Amino acid sequence: MGGICSAGEVGGAGVGVLHGGHGAHEREASAGQSQIELGESKLLSQAVTTMEGEDEMSEKRECEQGEAPSAPTTESAGVIRGIPSRRIESAGVLDLRGVPAERVAEIEHIKSAGVILVDEQNSAALASVSVESAGSVVVAPPDLRVLVQPDIVISKAMAEGMPPGQKLMMVGNVFIKPEVPAALVAEKFEDLRIVGILVAPESIVGALFGRLEITGITISLGEGVGAVVRSMGQTTITPDYLSRFEEGTTFVNIGQTTFASSVSEELVAQKIAAYHNVGQTEGPEPVLNLLKTRCPTNLGSFDVSSAAGDERRGGSVGNFGKRTLTRAFLERLSEGSSYENFGETTIADDVPEELLLRTIAKYTNFGTTIGPGALLAALQDRCTENFGSFVESSGQPASPGEERGEHEPSRGTSHLENHGEITLTRAELEMMDDGSHFENHGELTFAEDVSAELLSQKIGYYANHGTTRAPARLLAVLKVGMLRGRGVNEGEFEEC
Repeated sequence: MGGICSAGEVGGAGVGVLHGGHGAHEREASAGQSQIELGESKLLSQAVTTMEGEDEMSEKRECEQGEAPSAPTTESAGVIRGIPSRRIESAGVLDLRGVPAERVAEIEHIKSAGVILVDEQNSAALASVSVESAGSVVVAPPDLRVLVQPDIVISKAMAEGMPPGQKLMMVGNVFIKPEVPAALVAEKFEDLRIVGILVAPESIVGALFGRLEITGITISLGEGVGAVVRSMGQTTITPDYLSRFEEGTTFVNIGQTTFASSVSEELVAQKIAAYHNVGQTEGPEPVLNLLKTRCPTNLGSFDVSSAAGDERRGGSVGNFGKRTLTRAFLERLSEGSSYENFGETTIADDVPEELLLRTIAKYTNFGTTIGPGALLAALQDRCTENFGSFVESSGQPASPGEERGEHEPSRGTSHLENHGEITLTRAELEMMDDGSHFENHGELTFAEDVSAELLSQKIGYYANHGTTRAPARLLAVLKVGMLRGRGVNEGEFEEC
């Protein structure tokens, strides 16, 4: 269980939604890498309904199918507020602020929580709870809002539109662009907590002095920094790729970067002015020696390679889209590799557990990991940071609407809302239009006779602001859809 980090004295819970595209001046080093930039800053001040101090325990909300389990389990890839059940698994952020200490003590088990937020009054009660694989426990004020995204980019335009005096916790990697004036940052952020990696110019780090708390790493960029290239996955630097860099580029390596043997020391000296190394860097010895002399931040490793350019030789492997870990793929990995999942990773059914454990020594999960139960359990044991979810595979095919695109919501002409308590059966879903937009503000249960194919066909966009109960195979369909921009979760998911 992570240590408890005490925060300041400011205080209300809420969550902002992050949307947008690439900044005009930023170049990403990894092809196909998905980046989320804070677009419309007004979303930063959105509030959502919380469950703080909620008095209804999950036994009163279980699906009545036979004998109700004594301790149902709640999963969520995003933020869970309050105590939805006595057993909580795979929570990106578990927010227990405002929950009475005696209620916190009733929790039986917490597993795979990226961040657990508590307040001064209930922090001691958490010590009696069984906690497994928690990234960090933070004592936070009540009015600190929480944003959870793998990659958060703050541009000048976004900062200018933000209301002043923001009190935020950002969970993920945060990049404040050099174009943002330090004075503007000081005006907009009254209290900023970051769980992850902060990349920002020195002037901005200085402007935040006294109002910034970080659980992770700070990379300070020198003043007058030009183009910035960040690599968060697995990148091979070839002469052709490097020749396209601006001269004097600052390179930030958070994943695995390999310099091909054909890359000359002269070209590196011309293109890369500063090299920040938080991950693993491989390449010819002369190139590495040059990079070390230009490396203000080195929290990783520089490894001389005998055949630079090999794409899979251990180290760090990153996934920002959809990938299936097959037996053949894992056999090409070196033993003891690190794997970072920012998208959707599926483990094939035929993968032996021994092979999985031999090749993947460290697993970081920011997205959705799907696979057989035994293999998921093996990965969870090696998951040092989990801000996403582990979903047991059900053998159901992928959602038919996935070809519409990962970030474009698919919304049908029908717009349906639930503000009470209903159960949707197969017959009722079949009467709905394909691709309907459904908003749940109450308690919604999907019946056992609903198939995954029918659910993904009929509901193109699902916004969960209340409680959604369904079999695990149906919850997986909804969660994966949300990861692809076809929904939002600001409530609870409960398996029944």
